[in-house]
Amino acid sequence: SETGILYVANYLFHGLHRYSEAIDALLGAHGRGLLGLDGQIQLCRYLQERKRAGESVPLLVPLVVLRPDDINLRVMIMAGWHHRGDAKSVREVFDAAEKHFHTPERWGEGVIVALAHACQTSGLMDQGVGLWREAIGLHVRNASNRGIGDGTLSNYYQQLADTLSRLGRTDEAVDA
Repeated sequence: SETGILYVANYLFHGLHRYSEAIDALLGAHGRGLLGLDGQIQLCRYLQERKRAGESVPLLVPLVVLRPDDINLRVMIMAGWHHRGDAKSVREVFDAAEKHFHTPERWGEGVIVALAHACQTSGLMDQGVGLWREAIGLHVRNASNRGIGDGTLSNYYQQLADTLSRLGRTDEAVDA
């Protein structure tokens, strides 16, 4: 059963640190049609954790069709394309995600931060800067005391500074 397979794979991966065996078990189960949506997502997470993100792309693309509002799937696809060295596909996935989520009912701090992190780790630094600034502004507006003394706000500024620094915009990074 899928439950048994996931249990064994989890034990192999986290308990015994037999990462390849856990991934192989899930790949085999997937090949036999035994993994449901959650099992496939777990397989993709394992692939990404083991720096095999590129292998997860063909598994993730159909999952986005099934769960279009799951920002984490889109972020994982961006990581996969980045791992494969396909900057054009990274940008296409980012654009599609931004288009899908940029509605009043979906566009919130969690989505913005997830996309900002994805941009930062997938080479879309300019887009990351804009998203970090948007997350900071939204957090300041919504947090009590405008976020002063807030660890979350501090983290957002650190991420903004890191992204600006990677772009060579040192003065702006220091200000952030």
